[in-house]
Amino acid sequence: MPTVSVLVPCYNSERHLEECLRSVLGQTYPDLEVVCVDDGSTDGTLSILQSTGARDDRIRIVRQTNQGAAEARRTALRTATGEFVCAVDSDDWIDQDCILRALEKAESEGADIVLFALKHWSGGQVVRHQTLDGLPWPMSGAKALEYTLDGWKIHGLGLFRRSVFERAYEEFDQYRLLPFNADDFVARVALHAARKVERVSASYHYRAHPNATTLKVDGQWLGYLSALEATGGFLAKVGESDRLLVPYISDCLKHSNYLLSVWADARVEMSEDLRREGIRRVLAFWSRLPKRGLLRYAREKRLPPREQIRLLLIAAGLYPLVYGFASHIRSRRFA
Repeated sequence: MPTVSVLVPCYNSERHLEECLRSVLGQTYPDLEVVCVDDGSTDGTLSILQSTGARDDRIRIVRQTNQGAAEARRTALRTATGEFVCAVDSDDWIDQDCILRALEKAESEGADIVLFALKHWSGGQVVRHQTLDGLPWPMSGAKALEYTLDGWKIHGLGLFRRSVFERAYEEFDQYRLLPFNADDFVARVALHAARKVERVSASYHYRAHPNATTLKVDGQWLGYLSALEATGGFLAKVGESDRLLVPYISDCLKHSNYLLSVWADARVEMSEDLRREGIRRVLAFWSRLPKRGLLRYAREKRLPPREQIRLLLIAAGLYPLVYGFASHIRSRRFA
């Protein structure tokens, strides 16, 4: 039985899949299996998996109808047999010594999770390098969860003890969330479940595609609001809601403000029904945020007066009325 299982969800990945598999199969730590889930691909993905699997018997191929990357990753987890798991998306790649160094760190330090450094690639060059320097390593799972709030100072890419990853998906099942919204929530729960979290300097290479920055709006984006609320529910469940209230509110406002800016932007193409629904859901999400959290956030962050007034209106439940009135005035002005 292999010690490490690498989970590779694949959907129409023929362009970069071979590079991904080379980086995984070429690891300096050889005792691994590579569980590849073909998530209903319609291009040459399955052919690449089969031809690569014919040359290397560490590859295991599972096929399913298209259910999204999160469910494909979960299918791979169910199939995996290793004590540790490492998820690598099919258009990304990892340094040759990632798994060896992470496993050595996990075993020598008794860590349940060892995070990689992270390089973001765009246009053939590194546009961001998260070395994870300057943080108090090693850290507890509770501290790791804290660093995911208000800006993801750490991330969820690395080597995980399988039991921790499984526990995170069990927690995910208790909330009515779409698979589209699973990754951040699962990462946070897994990090919190770890007794100790460590890191190595070997890098995971994340490929940002040009079309990822275009505003091709999907109603599933709004599901991220539910994922944020689930995070709040989880923080309350584990007794962290008060300690982490301000960074949690900051995270909620950052993401919901972005969604509102997209949905309210007339240049973004979408149906009027979807536009109204998106704005309604963001405003409803704000009305459910804890009032004491909004007030504490406004006080501690030293916000400009205009932003403080907005948060006071949200806390008082009046902001939807103000927003609706302002929108009506704008529509009449430009009619």
